Amino acid sequence: MGGTRPTFLFIMLTQDIRRELEAFIQGLGMELVALEWKGRAGQGEVHIVIDREDGVTIKDCELVSRQAGVLLDLKDAVSGRYTLKVLSPGLTRELKTLRDFERSVGKGIRFTRQSTVIHARLERIADGRIEVDDHGQHRCIPLSEVTHARRLGPWEEE
Repeated sequence: MGGTRPTFLFIMLTQDIRRELEAFIQGLGMELVALEWKGRAGQGEVHIVIDREDGVTIKDCELVSRQAGVLLDLKDAVSGRYTLKVLSPGLTRELKTLRDFERSVGKGIRFTRQSTVIHARLERIADGRIEVDDHGQHRCIPLSEVTHARRLGPWEEE
């Protein structure tokens, strides 16, 4: 089969590759946060986002990059040219999963609820709700009403 493989084939392979990457990354004491394709068929970027409780180092990214590159090439997961990027979620990481919120307890977060942006300290998570300290005011908000959330950087906290 000649030519360029459509992007959707990469997406179909993602689950198998993701499982292998997760096993490898977990063996290093880290977590695979995201595996994403950015670009178009034949030219783009594979982004692998990793995390660790005590933070990700450049050496962590280098190690994962070397091994992931070998895996992607062996599996012929990407047809054409691509760039592999291994990243940490960063200080102002998005909070997408319950695990993301759990890891952010005690930290400042920024979230949107009913078109209102709120900066607060995440105190705890219970029964599908987040409990926050919003400048001295205790709020309990259903997680289902939070449309976007991220951690605040140290420069944003009051």
